[in-house]
Order: sequence, then C-alpha cells, then structure tokens
Amino acid sequence: MNDPANLAAVLARLDTQDNILARLDTRTERLDAPAPRWLSVAGAAAYSSLSEKSIRRLIGMGRLTPRRVLRGKLLVDRHEIDSVIGSAAPVAMRK
Repeated sequence: MNDPANLAAVLARLDTQDNILARLDTRTERLDAPAPRWLSVAGAAAYSSLSEKSIRRLIGMGRLTPRRVLRGKLLVDRHEIDSVIGSAAPVAMRK
C-alpha cells in the first residue's frame, strides 16, 4: 500500500481530477452568464439552430434587421430572432 509508485499514480490521478474540475468550473461560469443581446451571423445561427445561410436569408427577406458595425460585421438582435422564431407557423407532424 505504501509503495512509492502506487502513491505517485494516485497523486497523478488526483492532479488530473483537479484539472478536470477546474475546467468544469470555468464552463459552468460561462453557462451562468446571460446570453449577449447582439449576435454575429454565426452566433445567431448557433443560437437559433439555423444555418448561417438561413440567417442571411431572413435578413435578405427583411424579417431580421441587422446592424452593421466595425468593418462591416453584421450583428442581429437576439430578441428579434426570438420574435421571428416565435411567430413562425407551427408545423403539423405526421403520425
């Protein structure tokens, strides 16, 4: 039981577990943070589970109003995305 090799292996596992717990803590902190109000096209796609092409199509159709900021980057209001998705017609599922 008091074998130095065994003790070293136990310490290495504890160190690995501490690293895993530290990474989980930082991820949990990010999950607790509120979602940003303004999203890039890629962020809007990830937030809404749509493709970037669909987000750009909604912008082109005038259903989403982007804001153009630094060097032409488009930002979309998260609340507007929620509104567009909420106003979509429900889809009847086949049995």
